[in-house]
Amino acid sequence: MLYGLDIGGTKIELRAYDNELREKLKIRSATPTDHFDDFIDAVVNIVELADQSLKCKGSIGIGIPGSESKVDGTVFAPNIPCIDGKAIRQPIETRLSRPIAIDNDANCFALSESLNDQLAHSDHVLGLILGTGFGAGLAIKHKSYSGANQLALELGHTPLSFKAAQTLNCSTRGTPIFQCECGATGCLDRYLSGTGFEDLYRFYFNESKKAPEIIHDYQQKQPNAVAFVERFLDLLSLSLAPFVNAYDPDVIVLGGGLSNFDALYPALNQRLSDLSLKRDRFPQVTKARFGDSSGVRGAAMLAR
Repeated sequence: MLYGLDIGGTKIELRAYDNELREKLKIRSATPTDHFDDFIDAVVNIVELADQSLKCKGSIGIGIPGSESKVDGTVFAPNIPCIDGKAIRQPIETRLSRPIAIDNDANCFALSESLNDQLAHSDHVLGLILGTGFGAGLAIKHKSYSGANQLALELGHTPLSFKAAQTLNCSTRGTPIFQCECGATGCLDRYLSGTGFEDLYRFYFNESKKAPEIIHDYQQKQPNAVAFVERFLDLLSLSLAPFVNAYDPDVIVLGGGLSNFDALYPALNQRLSDLSLKRDRFPQVTKARFGDSSGVRGAAMLAR
């Protein structure tokens, strides 16, 4: 049995699959973010619960919002402070008495989407997650690309471009400058994520609304929401266009909560084409085939 664990800033999700990737079990628990031992306990407990439910000892792949150093095993995971800069592999493997595979959660997402019969002829799949944070992964010929230091595609920690910052500038309120969990200011993670979507709305209108409320208002043609979404679409397009030029993907797949906002797709496909270098075949932006389960499905693939 293959266990995929998708570890985020708020929840740990485990899904178990057979060798044909047919789902057999789903479990969720909260992610401890303050104490290292609590985090390790949570991972071990959810795996042991799956073992008991399925009466087996599953193989484990874990997707984390960051990366694991090849040199000392420490992880870069600023969204989960209790494990950032610490090694998690050894204590988990020791307590579960089995090896684990670890990769970036967005790499797992891109890997899962690349192994999709609808994208069978797409050798370069760029996966972008617009969720609690903004993550990115690249699958090349159905293998995730991690780079020399396991830090490839950390696009969330790219600073805002000059044009993107201009788009954010408001004549009455200036330009929103948000600090990232990594310690820097102006990281795309704080603007292109679902969290950033909500924070930007609050900055412009001095009103707190959740993303689904803003989207509902936009669909009802509420003026503030329409103006805000148009600005956000400009920001998103200007921020993603350089990555189209850099990675030249066959397809761009969106995941995370904001990927369910259907207005993104026609707008991005038009605007990215206008903002990027011309090419023989422009990559289409599409919604994740496997939805919220795509990242955890990719994590399970690591275990094979």
